[in-house]
Amino acid sequence: MKIVQQGVLAGLIWALSVLQAQAQITQVASVMNGFGGRSTGGAYTHIGAGAQPGGIGVSYEGGSANYAGGRINRAGFLNTFLLKPGTDTNGNGLPDELDPDNDGDGLWDHWEVTGEKFSPGSPTNPNLVDSDGNGISDFAEMIAGTNPNDIDAGFEIIEVNRSGNNAQVTWNARGNNERIYVVRAIDDSYTGVPSAVLWSNTVGGGSAPWYSTTAAITDPSVTARFYAVEVIKP
Repeated sequence: MKIVQQGVLAGLIWALSVLQAQAQITQVASVMNGFGGRSTGGAYTHIGAGAQPGGIGVSYEGGSANYAGGRINRAGFLNTFLLKPGTDTNGNGLPDELDPDNDGDGLWDHWEVTGEKFSPGSPTNPNLVDSDGNGISDFAEMIAGTNPNDIDAGFEIIEVNRSGNNAQVTWNARGNNERIYVVRAIDDSYTGVPSAVLWSNTVGGGSAPWYSTTAAITDPSVTARFYAVEVIKP
């Protein structure tokens, strides 16, 4: 079932006719993606139309009126009625029609619909935290630069080998020097947080468009050691 998010200028009658004719769930009250904007991608469409701008209050994406390129939610009469008040995908008590992030994964619905936060642009399901079902959220895949629609793609340590006094840590990486990786370690602790930085840098290689590759470091350690790899999106 295709989901359409709608802020309606033409009125409730028009919204209901769309719902009946196309058998879609219609979100009328969000106005979350700007004033009269439209976002499309994959199987989803997000339509926004503002009414009575200013209203009770104005909120800005990112929390600041100076946030360049952000969306503006203008409170108006559209927030006074809901067609599906019981639809709350992420269970946060806020009906989807009023929630800019239906699944609560940290990516706004219009970002998921357009796929604009990924490179290359990749629409994801605004009602699923993990669109490809690989155990890594869409938000985490955005940070890591991995394909959110490929169950075999993801940021993880894939191997730790030991040869003599040396250990080699290998992980899945985004190449093309687009992400910074920090390898951390801790000695003799199952419960502690690896804090000692062994290595920090970008990784080259990989093929467009996702530049998927592997990276490895060698650690001359003679103790029992546990590793973690952190990814940073510049």
